[in-house]
Amino acid sequence: MRSRALADEHLRLRHAVIVDAVNAVEAPRAAWRNLAAKHRVSLKVIECVCSDETIHRQRIEGRVREPVRINRVRHATHSAPRQKRQAIDVPVTQFYEE
Repeated sequence: MRSRALADEHLRLRHAVIVDAVNAVEAPRAAWRNLAAKHRVSLKVIECVCSDETIHRQRIEGRVREPVRINRVRHATHSAPRQKRQAIDVPVTQFYEE
C-alpha cells in the first residue's frame, strides 16, 4: 500500500506521521502496529464518532469529494488501546492538542 510505504519512509527519517484511515478490519490495523514497532515508535489510535445520525449524514453529504455515500461496513473491534472522541461539537484540532 502506497500510504504505508510513505509512512515507512517518513518514520525512517524520524518524522512524525499521522494516518487518517478507517481501518475497519484487523489486517490494516495490524500493518500499522507492525510499522510502528519496526521503527520503535508509539501508535496512538483516535476513533472519532458522531452519535447524531442527522449531523453525521449532513457532514457526509456536505463533503466536496465524490461519490457521496455512507459506508455501512461492520467494523471489527479494535484490539489496540485508543481514544474515542465524540465529534459533534468539538473542532477536530482539539483532538491533536491533548
